[in-house]
Amino acid sequence: MRKNTKGFTLIELLAVIVILAVIALIATPIIMNVINDAKTGANKDSAYGIIKAIETEIAQKMVDDTTYTAPASCNIDSNGTKCGDIDIHYKGTKASGGTIYFTNGVATSTDAQKTTVIVGGTTYTMTTDGKF
Repeated sequence: MRKNTKGFTLIELLAVIVILAVIALIATPIIMNVINDAKTGANKDSAYGIIKAIETEIAQKMVDDTTYTAPASCNIDSNGTKCGDIDIHYKGTKASGGTIYFTNGVATSTDAQKTTVIVGGTTYTMTTDGKF
């Protein structure tokens, strides 16, 4: 008489479940770190893009009106749409605040005056070499 040996035993199924659980426990923190790093990088890129959008708007105002004088600084409003009297035309994540210091229409940071942009609840400070 032949014995029917189709299927898996309960021990084999439990072993597979345990192995999958161990893999999930190892992979979850790694994936979460990758996601957090991506969000931080995206916010940092948004801060840089916002500053470039403001600089572009100042440059356009200087071209359109030769009497226009670039501001020494401006504060970003909580809506992320204006910096002083300058409209911010940026399609990415909006800033929720910050202060931009300028030298001849270009954003700068010195030891005394640090340019900051708040994006995604994190404050990004420009270094003296123009990086975040």
